[in-house]
Amino acid sequence: MNTFSLSAALTLFATVTYPMKQSHAAPATTMRFCRVLVHIALSTAMLFPMVEAAVAASDHCILVDSDADLDDYRAIATLASTEQIRAVIVTEGISRGPQGALAMQEFLRRTALKIPVIVGASPDPDRKYEEKPEFKNWRATAESLNGTLDVREISPTPNGDVTVAVRAYANDCAKITLLMIGPWTSFMRYAAELLPKIDRIVAQGRPVPDEIGGEPDGFNCVYDVASCYAAFDLLAGRQLRAGRRLRTSWVDIPNTVEVCGLAEPGLDKFGKRQHSLVPREDWLPDLEAAGGKAKVVAEILKNNVASWKDTTSLWDDLTALYIVRPEIFGWKGGHLEPCIPSQSVRNILRDMMAKN
Repeated sequence: MNTFSLSAALTLFATVTYPMKQSHAAPATTMRFCRVLVHIALSTAMLFPMVEAAVAASDHCILVDSDADLDDYRAIATLASTEQIRAVIVTEGISRGPQGALAMQEFLRRTALKIPVIVGASPDPDRKYEEKPEFKNWRATAESLNGTLDVREISPTPNGDVTVAVRAYANDCAKITLLMIGPWTSFMRYAAELLPKIDRIVAQGRPVPDEIGGEPDGFNCVYDVASCYAAFDLLAGRQLRAGRRLRTSWVDIPNTVEVCGLAEPGLDKFGKRQHSLVPREDWLPDLEAAGGKAKVVAEILKNNVASWKDTTSLWDDLTALYIVRPEIFGWKGGHLEPCIPSQSVRNILRDMMAKN
């Protein structure tokens, strides 16, 4: 087994670049050498998926398919105490694959979590996708851990074979829960091989029939709509087969006046969209005081509050929370929504992220 790890390469990178940071006149050759080191680090993580020590066999594993946005990091922190996360796949979405994998690895280092990171697939660059004006800022925020990770010297690296990489971690899992909190691009690469072991899929968003007008609306689907439709068709077809049926649970925030239990509605009395299930600035001191992974999350969020305030929700946090606290959710058509107030959700997330 190849024992070279991405974290080790990053340590080497930091060691070599430290003197450079002390001088604004670093030689160009040093800069090129540093780029080579990071290129090697990313390539190694991609080509040799065993980036951490081998983990013990398990009856039940969790695989996370993520696009490494800020809520994805919180989702992983929420599930970490289960000790069932076998690997994190970083599929291109808000973050690019290699850059998002690097940020994910750094987040795991800060939280002292030894979870392997796999560079996932990217969609067809020539597909029809209309990028929003804010998208570049969202991507920069995610790939830099909200400005706490300097990524200026990182060179893009081609993606590897995600199926081969995932196989190394799925072989000894009797059953797999797949947490889908990114686009479906990588899923369509590894689905044929992993579906026999996948016991359930917990996905952020809504099945297509639940979307207003029956058209995909969530980012994870819209970013690579061809893979999203193909995945939905595949999962719907899987239910028609004899034998064990695959459980697929979609989780989302309310977006209408009708809600479950004590949850706040997604529309106010004038029909205007309102966001209650959001990370709030006054939540950060609470996270810091809780300690552990919650404190790391708070440190990242508080570095640049303006980058996420009023533009994001607890989308992926909630999806991960359903795995450990399904009793606080209720069905709304073909998807699940939380049935408790948003402050109660934030309190539970805080406690889960602080838990060892």
